[in-house]
Amino acid sequence: MDRLEQAHQELDRLQGIISRHESHMFALRGWPLAIIGGLLAAYYAEQIDLSAMLLRVALLLVVGVFLVLESRHVILSRRSSSAPLGWRSRSVTTVTRRRKSPSTTARASVKRASMARSASGRRPE
Repeated sequence: MDRLEQAHQELDRLQGIISRHESHMFALRGWPLAIIGGLLAAYYAEQIDLSAMLLRVALLLVVGVFLVLESRHVILSRRSSSAPLGWRSRSVTTVTRRRKSPSTTARASVKRASMARSASGRRPE
């Protein structure tokens, strides 16, 4: 197995981990809506015996817990996106360093041609 193939496999594995994490966070963001909606529906349908003050405290508690979870997710995602280069794997770093875009390659060949012309004494036309 060559390095490029190994790097692609590792990239696929990392993308799978990231997509699983994001799908969990998406589901987690839906839970407070369901919990708050259920509490309010049960309270106003008089299915549960809660005072208005206890309902407000419960709603604030639910919102607070999910705000803490969401802020933790944001902090972790910022920390991982600003990770130093040393945290990346060697194979992914090697592939990204070797990869050149077509425009970069074209500019390099034009620059080499102009340098060769100037070295030979001919002027560019």
